[in-house]
Amino acid sequence: MAKRIQKIGKQKFAHLIDFDRPIEFTLNQRKFSAFFGDTLYSALVANNITEVSGPYGESLSLNKSMPIFARYQASSSKQAKILIADLVLHDGDALEIDVAPLGFWARILRFFRGKKHPPLAINWNQNEHFDLQHANSLTQKTVVVGGGISGMKAAIEAAQANHDVLLLEKDQMLGGICAYYGKAADETDPDELLSTLVNQVETQSRIRVFTGSKALDIRDKSLLVQHSLFHDSGQRTELSWVNFDHLIIATGGDHHGFTLDNHLPHRVLDSKEAFHDLWAYGLVRFEQNLIYTLENGAYRLAMHLKEAGLDVVKAFDGRNSPNSRHIEFAKAVGVKLGFAVRLQSAAPLSDKVQSHFNPTHYDAQHQQFQIEAQALMIGYPPQPDNNLWVKAGGSCAIDSRSDRILPDAGPAHIAIVGTAAGYSSQYDCLTSVTEALSQLGLRGLSHGAAQVHNSQVYESPAAYRQALPQIASRRNSMFYDYPEATNYFLRALPLTDQTLRQYFANGYYEDVQTLPELSSQIPAHFKDMIANGQQAEIRPKNEERLRAGQMLFVAGQEKTIGVIGVITQIDGDNILAYCNGDIATEGLNISVERRNGQMSPAHINAIV
Repeated sequence: MAKRIQKIGKQKFAHLIDFDRPIEFTLNQRKFSAFFGDTLYSALVANNITEVSGPYGESLSLNKSMPIFARYQASSSKQAKILIADLVLHDGDALEIDVAPLGFWARILRFFRGKKHPPLAINWNQNEHFDLQHANSLTQKTVVVGGGISGMKAAIEAAQANHDVLLLEKDQMLGGICAYYGKAADETDPDELLSTLVNQVETQSRIRVFTGSKALDIRDKSLLVQHSLFHDSGQRTELSWVNFDHLIIATGGDHHGFTLDNHLPHRVLDSKEAFHDLWAYGLVRFEQNLIYTLENGAYRLAMHLKEAGLDVVKAFDGRNSPNSRHIEFAKAVGVKLGFAVRLQSAAPLSDKVQSHFNPTHYDAQHQQFQIEAQALMIGYPPQPDNNLWVKAGGSCAIDSRSDRILPDAGPAHIAIVGTAAGYSSQYDCLTSVTEALSQLGLRGLSHGAAQVHNSQVYESPAAYRQALPQIASRRNSMFYDYPEATNYFLRALPLTDQTLRQYFANGYYEDVQTLPELSSQIPAHFKDMIANGQQAEIRPKNEERLRAGQMLFVAGQEKTIGVIGVITQIDGDNILAYCNGDIATEGLNISVERRNGQMSPAHINAIV
């Protein structure tokens, strides 16, 4: 059963919730209670709706990244559709979610698992695009994407250099994930640092702050942004283009990881999302939790859960001898610890999840074992969130010193800072801002100071990509061509045209060229990343519709051998791709990767 927590000792939680203002709303004509500040996502969790039926009838944990949409009455008196994680509730809201009957095999599965009540059965075919108003375009000299400590610092310094700044933050409050990692011995307390930066942002007249604003896509010097504008009586959500001269990307870490899918089995939770639920909404889904981690931050969550009186069965670590202040904090409040074990599988039962572990080495004292708990929380090392950087034309490369994937070359008018640029400590994140602004010329300097950064929070994907079981692994996301990191670069590209197709599907933007004519924004320096790159004409062998950004592999070969190209343009039946000229030949049978990780057959019709 979900539990609300407002405070643990001196530590305050539920920062977005006003517990003095209870509200009621209806969802599909069923009445629910919540508090002012809840989103539909957090309200569902608080009302113990934490399980949804997946596209194939499987049981999945509800999370903020799921493309689940709700319809609500917009201020224009028309129905609008918006992601449930973005929809902030108001008293008396009447909402609808497109649901579907539970399939036959899903019902059979639930019968044998002993489930009496079905999950929220989403009609995934109806959850394909937003349906939002189009606002007028905005123009701002400098735009900062991300309201963590690096984004706020960048906005402050740019404003102090007499630039008008727009600061965009996807959540409803500034601060980012800084609180998740706590305070190192030589750092400022996160609460103090955040309070100082927020106060400076709010008192700086040159800074405009848009919370609830997601940067969805980028074209030249324009961002496609989804804004959620709030007032006491309702919410208005709209799309707009934001034009800029300089862009600073401070999007933080990719906390969905390369080994975890956004769709996790029921009762298997992402530790960082669980911490955000606690921090923002005061929510803990289950009162008994088992933790498996490959990074240090999850120990901080374990500490808070234990201090709140919840049952932390044990915290297991896949590493042999980790060393962190967070481990000591967790140990001090009574969290039991186990090291050098590997999670082999996680099987959701009717009211628990059964986790199977293997030791990293076998002997008489170290054997396979299994543990049951109400929920399993998994923590994993993040990677820099470079999706927007890649879409803007930036590239990524392996850093030979740390074996991490970091941003490399990019457009002269765009900078990337903080955790998104590969830094982790407070000092490194804030120092990277000064360097980036110098490189952009926002501080009157021609070049940035040469700094030596020692952040080591990011691990090589090869260090842990095999460390989680298949049931919790992310499909369609392995580094097939590691260590070249080409796939990291390609990962964001399918979203570019797909995003515009998704957001234009409702008929807005009539003055913009039609979708089929939109060319993929494959940056020019992509050609340098493909050996002997050549344009090729592709022909599918079935009727499946292909899309720009899909990756190509040699038919019959393992994906680990590597991607050989990417589809760059589709114009009717004419499909062009940029391919490795040392491999691609006329008549070569290839496989085109689909979203679900499966492959579609095709062949190279001609080298252009």
